[in-house]
Amino acid sequence: MSGLMSADDIFSKAEAAAVAATGPDEKALQIDYDALKEKFRRALGDRKVALCHVNRFLPEGYEDQGRFNLVLLTAGNVVFDIVIGDSYFRYDVVSVGRCGTTRKNAVKSPS
Repeated sequence: MSGLMSADDIFSKAEAAAVAATGPDEKALQIDYDALKEKFRRALGDRKVALCHVNRFLPEGYEDQGRFNLVLLTAGNVVFDIVIGDSYFRYDVVSVGRCGTTRKNAVKSPS
């Protein structure tokens, strides 16, 4: 699978999103980027990420937790939901196994 991303690649995307998440009339995010990079390395380990989506608009009610989140899908079908804020880093992980639709023993409907 080509185009896989490392923890450092994902950190670069998060760093760019952190800068973009600060509006012109807001105080800049107070993120310790060296610590954030290490958190990504610990969270992802040697997993390779196949897909990354940066959600710049957190759902209502989550504003106190962070400024934006990333949703990652690894090559091993593990989903990470990572929330990042000024001094906040949290992630949830779920293994989705093999995703897809199968039509085993499908019954044809009568015409």
